[in-house]
Amino acid sequence: MWCLLIGDERTALAQGRAAFRVSERLSSSDLLWATWSVMATGRALLANGHTREALETLESLIATVDQVSPEHVNRALAVASFADALRVAGRLDEARARSEEALRYARDHTLEWDLLPWFAAARARLAGGDLEGVDEVLRDVGVRIAHNRARLYEPQLHRAQADLAERRGDADRSAAERQRARAAFLALGAESAAARV
Repeated sequence: MWCLLIGDERTALAQGRAAFRVSERLSSSDLLWATWSVMATGRALLANGHTREALETLESLIATVDQVSPEHVNRALAVASFADALRVAGRLDEARARSEEALRYARDHTLEWDLLPWFAAARARLAGGDLEGVDEVLRDVGVRIAHNRARLYEPQLHRAQADLAERRGDADRSAAERQRARAAFLALGAESAAARV
């Protein structure tokens, strides 16, 4: 997942598939590792343009988690990842519903260490034109980043704020947020991601 956060999609896919192969050899009781590796693979597939395969992988993951341990913390992350895949596939109503489900779950279970459900909800709301809803989620993300000192998420926050400003027609704010995203990626050593902002 680190590779995805810093924008190295090809390496993320290779690592996700390798982690998935390792998880197949582990005991079925290691649900955390298994769900994490499958989720990383699904997200990497999506980032590399394999939307259909990502949808299938993530939907299967959710079914497995629901069958084995429906209250598992990774459920919110799996559902958020699935919501992103639905959005990319153009299934916006489903994406919005699933991203809101992931966000509710994350908030109810005080998931503080991974902001994926918040970003998935922001992207789905933006795709659906709910700009005020995006503002609400991004404010919450900013508070969580500051509270948890989660600098890893700063580039994604600035990129999301740039997309929101662009959607509102505020070119200056969009450009400023994109510049902040580039600087944040560079601070993390993610030169390739900074170049693509």
